[in-house]
Amino acid sequence: MFSSNYTFIRNWSFITIFLLSAISVFTQNKVLLNDEFPPDEEYQSVNNNNPMIKFSPAKSILTPNNGWVYRQSRILDPNYTYSIGEYYDKYLNGKIYEEIIFYRGALGKTPMQVYTVNYNNDMLPVSSLTQRFDSQMKRVNYSSSNYTYNASDQMTEAITVIYTDSVTTINSQKTTYAYYPSGLLSDMTFYNYDISTWVESSSYHYEYNTNNLTSVRYFYIWNGSGWDTSSRLIYTYDSNNNMILQTYERFSQGAWIYSYKYESSYDSENRVIHTFYYRYQNNAWAVTAKYEYSYDASNNRTMYYYEWANGSWVVKYSQSETSGSEPNLINISPVDASNLIPGNHVYLDWGNYNVDAVNIKFSPDGGQNWSTITSNKSAPYLWTIPAIESENCLIRYESSQNNAVYSINELPFTIMELYQTLTHATENVQVNVFNNGIIGQDDNAGIGVGFIYKNNNNALFTGGFVIGDAARGVEGMMGSFNLADFSSNVLMKNFTSNSYFDEISFAEMNDYSSNNMFNVSIKQKTYSRTTDDFVFFNYMVTNENNTSLNNIYLGINLDWDIGDYATNRGGYDITRNLIYQYDFVGVADPNYYGVIALNGMVGGSVTNYGGTRVELFQNFISTVYSPVISNSDYRSFISSGPYDIAAYNNVNAVFALVAGSSLAELQSNADLAAAVYQSGVVGVKVDNISLDDFNLMQNYPNPFNPITTIKYSIAKPEIVTLKVYDILGKEISTLVNDFKTAGSYEVNFDASQYSSGMYLYKLTAGNYIKVKKMILMK
Repeated sequence: MFSSNYTFIRNWSFITIFLLSAISVFTQNKVLLNDEFPPDEEYQSVNNNNPMIKFSPAKSILTPNNGWVYRQSRILDPNYTYSIGEYYDKYLNGKIYEEIIFYRGALGKTPMQVYTVNYNNDMLPVSSLTQRFDSQMKRVNYSSSNYTYNASDQMTEAITVIYTDSVTTINSQKTTYAYYPSGLLSDMTFYNYDISTWVESSSYHYEYNTNNLTSVRYFYIWNGSGWDTSSRLIYTYDSNNNMILQTYERFSQGAWIYSYKYESSYDSENRVIHTFYYRYQNNAWAVTAKYEYSYDASNNRTMYYYEWANGSWVVKYSQSETSGSEPNLINISPVDASNLIPGNHVYLDWGNYNVDAVNIKFSPDGGQNWSTITSNKSAPYLWTIPAIESENCLIRYESSQNNAVYSINELPFTIMELYQTLTHATENVQVNVFNNGIIGQDDNAGIGVGFIYKNNNNALFTGGFVIGDAARGVEGMMGSFNLADFSSNVLMKNFTSNSYFDEISFAEMNDYSSNNMFNVSIKQKTYSRTTDDFVFFNYMVTNENNTSLNNIYLGINLDWDIGDYATNRGGYDITRNLIYQYDFVGVADPNYYGVIALNGMVGGSVTNYGGTRVELFQNFISTVYSPVISNSDYRSFISSGPYDIAAYNNVNAVFALVAGSSLAELQSNADLAAAVYQSGVVGVKVDNISLDDFNLMQNYPNPFNPITTIKYSIAKPEIVTLKVYDILGKEISTLVNDFKTAGSYEVNFDASQYSSGMYLYKLTAGNYIKVKKMILMK
């Protein structure tokens, strides 16, 4: 098979250009002239039959030149003065077949990249290679991607592997595509590579109507042994195939639950004129936003975005788009109103007329703020979805030559926060752990097995970690039907093991999204061994404030539904720091289920009483340990503490969920769990917890003016970025963008040019993503 290469080379502090066997070095300040580039005979393999010329058939220039042509030197994004770009193109018969892009500015030295794509005769990319070099031109890592197609030229598989050398893998990802006999896409499945096998992550399934338009798109999440249905998007069209309704539904407890929808109307020329956005609240649809569109005689369109506030529509912003015979762009992907998952990948694609190349921008807030994803692209771009939770995301494609020519997707898409989960599975116990503190199952998302003992039915409706004090009450998993207050930007890792435990999970979360925020971050580790009837939960809570948190309690809330939940009872074993429940009838499930506070129980209760956050706090610290001898639907609450946590310091609390076929067996298993804990097995005793080697520290000082220091650590060689954002999520500074070996690092952030307020800083290293807040106070 004949193949061609399309190569991009860039360096922000200097540029070294590889042109086949010839190497020419230029400094960032040198003016590059056509005759300074290697002569055409270096491209003797490039001729009129080279399929590379078909890379973009619509591309042409008014005055074709067989030498290198200097195209432009401009600020790629006026908001970022360091992003000055220069572009050089190689043309043959009026078509671009080679392009060199490099950047220069105030960021200092950054690794140079050489990107090469191999195409087949049909100009389908079959493989690509990205090589990264240090300032001494030594290759420090590279990534390889391979693409597979069927006989109809439809992509069936895409695999990307990143290496530090020829054999050491940093990260691997795979996407597979399946199609109906008609050629329409049926399934898209995402995988992560775990040690020696591909492990499913999530999947989309598509269904179509008789006009081959998407009618339903289902979203599934892999639970470790099968697919859990998560959500679906239903599309409705009018007789002209205009999409008039998009309805998003969640799957929960075996039923579909409304979430939100978009309703659109069109004029006689099939142009959209109105789109209303509804949320499903209190068993009814409530409109919260709308888009209105107007058109002039040339079919140029203006869009107005409104929000419903205080009984009337308030216009937030407007945007105009060009049409007709002038240069024009149209959005193809991402699909309007789609749901995307942080860390996954999606191709950004567009249609164009008389547009040479595009800059691609992203807005998480409906177009009020934009950040540049990439610039000067002429082919679909593979985008890594950022960890920014929003239902109002937009992509903007704009001409690289004229940013007044642009297109924005008509309906916002959603970036979801995925409450990722793993299932501990011993010989007798199964229980799900989540990266947002939930235990058992997330009822709102319909994910998780709960807690299963000896192949009985699930005995745990839901549960989770909590933190509280007397003044503010509790936050976390405060009720059976409430989402946890904690959230995470870090995808939970697959289980690891050590010499004692067969399954160890690690998760990070924080309470930044809580309306009862303590301003803490939480590291959660869970442990299980195949032969044990218990699972350990270890929580390290860090105070992210610059003042102490005093008299803090840490605990677990468990809504057991054992057998017939209406006939449950409970009890206490104070000597074992154990609270337990059981089914009094005992026919459907005769077992006992409990929770132990391994570093000391200071309070707890078995009760059917809920209430406010402050009232719930009393359930955790109650010391009235009377056996529960009446039948009802109860919850178990247990806590340890109180703790005084100094600024930026941390404390640990360790619990274990335990089960037994009788009270005596439950107590015996509780004793064994306590013995394992006291033995000092690595990662279980509080003073021996093994933390993740990837870490982002709180900046110091905080608040600061105007300079602060940020420290971070890397567990293994990774490409590392450390970026600063304002409170709206707009990137304002890149502090680190480099390949780093394992170790600890620190960097200073100078905010002299910024105003007082809260800022976010995000560390990305492979799959590790961590976000923290800092305060500039001038």
